[in-house]
Amino acid sequence: MGHGAMSSAASSASGASSGAKEDDLLKQRLEDGDDDEQEQEQTGGIQQGVFGTLFTISKERDVNLPLIFFKLVMDVWQLFLLVVSPSVGFDISYRSKAWQIINFIGLNQFIEARGYTFFIAVLYIFVVLLLMVCAVCVWVTQAFRANRFDHVWPIVFLRAFSTVFFQVLDVMSVSLFLIALNCNYFDVDPAEQYRLNEFPDVQCWSMPHLIHVAVAALSLVLFLALATIAQMGEMELNPVTRNPMAMAHPRVEVLGFCLRMGLTLVNTFITNQKWMAALMCIIAWCLLFTYWKWNPHVDGWVNYCRSASYAAIWYASVCLCFVVFKPDVDKKVASEVESYERGVTTALWAGLAPAALAGAAASWLRLRYFTHTVLRKFVTAAPGTRPRHIHKFVDAREVEIV
Repeated sequence: MGHGAMSSAASSASGASSGAKEDDLLKQRLEDGDDDEQEQEQTGGIQQGVFGTLFTISKERDVNLPLIFFKLVMDVWQLFLLVVSPSVGFDISYRSKAWQIINFIGLNQFIEARGYTFFIAVLYIFVVLLLMVCAVCVWVTQAFRANRFDHVWPIVFLRAFSTVFFQVLDVMSVSLFLIALNCNYFDVDPAEQYRLNEFPDVQCWSMPHLIHVAVAALSLVLFLALATIAQMGEMELNPVTRNPMAMAHPRVEVLGFCLRMGLTLVNTFITNQKWMAALMCIIAWCLLFTYWKWNPHVDGWVNYCRSASYAAIWYASVCLCFVVFKPDVDKKVASEVESYERGVTTALWAGLAPAALAGAAASWLRLRYFTHTVLRKFVTAAPGTRPRHIHKFVDAREVEIV
């Protein structure tokens, strides 16, 4: 009896202990589940706020034809100045009136002519402006989540900044930060290495410029992140929109922005001219191929203009490769080198317009193939034929072209 009672008591105690452990495990799982749900809600809230901000800003989009033309012109103009320069061997005089007109928007020369102090002042003004944009973005995000907008000016301010600096003057904006980082890293004279390209008297890794380098690098990363997000908000959900720049999907524009920034970064950090020319030619081809293949804009003429622009840039990058590599040229003979560079420069100016026309024609042919040939297949197909048997689309973006 005594042993039975003790055994029964021990069994009861063991059962109570295991039951308590199960209750503790259940509570822990519930708490973990609550934490996961809260984390998911916070993540979803952040995403909702970001995309809500993009949607709110995109509603303020102004369909302005002069602004559209200005954007298209500035796009190709800024890229052209990255590829073509007298410093790489083109037979162009810095003092010629024609080049001074073309190089009017060249930020590096403008900053260099006004001195290092002026550059630092402009750099920090733009950094402060960028931080203001971040603060306004946070405010608009919170207002969207609360579904309450007491003021309209923050949305107008963000839309104006996005249009000017993230879209129209994107290359110039990034170039401003890169001036502080353009330090002649390799394949240069040892006396010039690690000195600012625009201001040779300034050492890159010495104080106080080292502080400016850190500020410029962090601001550059922030600018690229915000600009990439802004490109995502350029898609148009309205199928009957009157905006010629409207796009059904932002993937092409985001990729195009990354490629344009790639050209800008290569121009700064790759100081070996042969490597720079080769990389620029590859990136320019990728840029042309991307816009030719997908024709992302709703209006055909905008696609023609962009393909024409990037075809001209790619042709200029091919000329850059020739002028840098100088195949079959005796580089020891100065007269032969000068004659070759003069011939390549002449070919550059003579071939830009035909290259642009060829790019526009290629874009027109691709659009016509989808809007006429492919569409006619569906019109003339037998009733009941499966769409994939009529024409096999390789990507959903091809459907948008049709």
